[in-house]
Amino acid sequence: MQELTFVQKHSLQQYTESEKETDYSEKDSHYIRCLQAMEETMDTDAYILDYRKEQILYMSTHCSLRKAFRNGAEMNGPYNYQLLDQIILREDLEKVEIINRLGYEFYFALPMERRYRGSSVIDIRIRSANGKYILMNHKMSPLDITEDGRIRLGLCVLTSPASKTPVTSYLKMSDDHTVYEYIEKAKRFVQVKVQRLTPKSEKVLELAGCGKTEKEIADILGISLHTVKYHKRMILRQLNVRNTTEAVQWINSQKTLADTI
Repeated sequence: MQELTFVQKHSLQQYTESEKETDYSEKDSHYIRCLQAMEETMDTDAYILDYRKEQILYMSTHCSLRKAFRNGAEMNGPYNYQLLDQIILREDLEKVEIINRLGYEFYFALPMERRYRGSSVIDIRIRSANGKYILMNHKMSPLDITEDGRIRLGLCVLTSPASKTPVTSYLKMSDDHTVYEYIEKAKRFVQVKVQRLTPKSEKVLELAGCGKTEKEIADILGISLHTVKYHKRMILRQLNVRNTTEAVQWINSQKTLADTI
């Protein structure tokens, strides 16, 4: 059976054996303390991934991974990050391999000063404490980078899924607010715009999403029924979706991404 792993390796991301054996630094303790401080004010579902040592450096008390890993014992870390492969659905791991390779290519093409400003987002199925797989949103942003630009530590945050489809993935840049969506059929990331629609089209879509009929939308907006139908046709064409429901899901997803950048 093919070996699959959630944290894919890349030729430019490799660490030597001597680098892997390097002791943890005061900086690592500082990052752990920062995450612990977040836990004291909110139920933080997060962990720190050490790419150099190939370990999970720390998991928050409320981290979903802690519940999935636990076998009657507390986990204080660090732990080999291949433990992640045991709790992520294999079907999703098969797709993650391609996504991660493209993600690394995107990351290493960035100028050094922008590498801290990018993050990856993916919806994957993770085994819960009761053994069932649930869809969760996994975000990773570089926390510490080596002088030559390799990711050393990554902060990973787990939240409710941004979509209903497993392995929906995005790359985000916080400095210029660009978002890139992974298109599975094309096997590549494509830049998307958070606001593609005109204000009028957005309002038509908003009302349609609230269950308003075309006539009701026309009356509310003071436009003709013909104009409402025109806007709906243009929305489906612009967003490349099949119906209004998919259009509403798409635009909500983009707004969520914009709000979190």
